Amino acid sequence: MDGATGMDVFLRCGLLGDIHAETRIGALSASDDGRSVGVFKGQLGLAYVSTSYLPYRLFGRAALGLLSSNPATVTPTDTFRPSQTTFNVVLGVGADRFLWKSLAAEAGFEVMFTPYKYNVYAFDRQSVSSDPSQFTHYIISLGASWSF
Repeated sequence: MDGATGMDVFLRCGLLGDIHAETRIGALSASDDGRSVGVFKGQLGLAYVSTSYLPYRLFGRAALGLLSSNPATVTPTDTFRPSQTTFNVVLGVGADRFLWKSLAAEAGFEVMFTPYKYNVYAFDRQSVSSDPSQFTHYIISLGASWSF
């Protein structure tokens, strides 16, 4: 499924100079060919925010996360896919610029992937099937951040 939309909320806390601890929660949804999926995600990681190129602040981030997708019904009477939670790794880069006092505009690019194969299960009226799967998501983000 392509073209998912979503929103994240994050909290960065300075640890040492330009290195920050970061926690993030978010949700996204996508649909394709009558199938839809809603996803809740949580991440915990580190971010490096460089102040060397002011007024722009370049950043890089690495995180570990959990991604939980809701039940997606392929056809209401024939096939059902249960919710699943997968472990993933997130690597990202981006830049932000302060617009006014503590308000900044931010743009970024992330790669989210599972470092292992996992089974995707589907149930119909007579059987259960499983399909080994592994995902890689590319995320382009635009947003605003507020510092305090």
